[in-house]
Amino acid sequence: ECFDLPPTFLRMDALKFVRPVLPGANLMLDLSIAKKSSEVSITFRYYSTAQDGVETPHASGRSVWASAAEGSANA
Repeated sequence: ECFDLPPTFLRMDALKFVRPVLPGANLMLDLSIAKKSSEVSITFRYYSTAQDGVETPHASGRSVWASAAEGSANA
């Protein structure tokens, strides 16, 4: 409901789990959306920030979505 995504999930790309999230950590999430022809991708990045401002990465990746017609053509 928050994002105007095509209805068909195609794949996850570049999925990386770097470090576990420890109890008490303030976890942040960055999202960015890119549209390329009939595909839409959401890139995400989870990280925490220490008091000194240093960011610690925890996970990142990209989900790719397409219209139903495109999704079945690529399957």
